[in-house]
Amino acid sequence: TSTAGDSMSISGAAISTAGDSMSISGAATSTTGDSVSISGVATSKAGDSMSISGKATTTAGVSMSIFGVATSTAGDSMSISGAAISTAGDSMSISGAATSIAEVSMSISGLAISTAGVSMSISGVATSTAGDSMSISGAATSTAGDSMSISGAAISTAGDSMSI
Repeated sequence: TSTAGDSMSISGAAISTAGDSMSISGAATSTTGDSVSISGVATSKAGDSMSISGKATTTAGVSMSIFGVATSTAGDSMSISGAAISTAGDSMSISGAATSIAEVSMSISGLAISTAGVSMSISGVATSTAGDSMSISGAATSTAGDSMSISGAAISTAGDSMSI
């Protein structure tokens, strides 16, 4: 536990305020700073958060999680083999679901849902409102924007729609 400084813990929890925090096989929590956790949960507010084999949650910053869930508000979020949820920021998920509001959402072998932004899904469903939507081997649904689907169904209202 550290306040306004660095904190590192192995096989435990590292908590830092206004500084860096790193934990291996545990949880790392940081406010207005960086947080890294391996095989655990990394939570950061107004800063970066990274978790491997766990969950990474950040507010107004970057969040990355491998084998878990990455949730970010007003920032970037990336998850591999899980779900990435971002509000007013970018979201990317591989083999899972990516949900983004007012930004870009991309999912490979899953579901990508974006509102007022771009949504892309490979081997899944891509749904976008007032923006672009693209899905390969699935269904693409877009309202007041573009929609493209290969080997599936493409539905668009007041915009372009293409399905092969």
